[in-house]
Amino acid sequence: MNEKQKLGVKIAAEMLGEEAGESIEGAINAKHFGAKLSNIALNQVFAERWGNTTIDRRSRSLVTLGILMALRQYNELRYHFKAAVNHGLTVAEIEEIILQGAAYAGYPAASLASRAARDELESMGLGAQLENVA
Repeated sequence: MNEKQKLGVKIAAEMLGEEAGESIEGAINAKHFGAKLSNIALNQVFAERWGNTTIDRRSRSLVTLGILMALRQYNELRYHFKAAVNHGLTVAEIEEIILQGAAYAGYPAASLASRAARDELESMGLGAQLENVA
């Protein structure tokens, strides 16, 4: 594994947990269908984009959540809600991002994002915070 790949694995683990880093690392060394795509994600998404320090990861999370909400990407949103919490966003801020997105991406996109956020945040043990956001 080259230095860029090592950086990508490190960032993925920081964002999404050690299991995600290990999973991506295993995928890039595999020869199966999809391994090349995992390598592209590791190099271009994690190492180059998330590893770039021009803007901080918290800001990147804000942008990424907005884009994924507009695209109605439920599964990717779940990953990125976890990353957003790991980057310091609060449950109240995440809800505000979804409300802001409703104004520009529409209610259906915001509703889907809200479900993804609730599902992921509950799985992270933050369910109590979901009940006391106001």
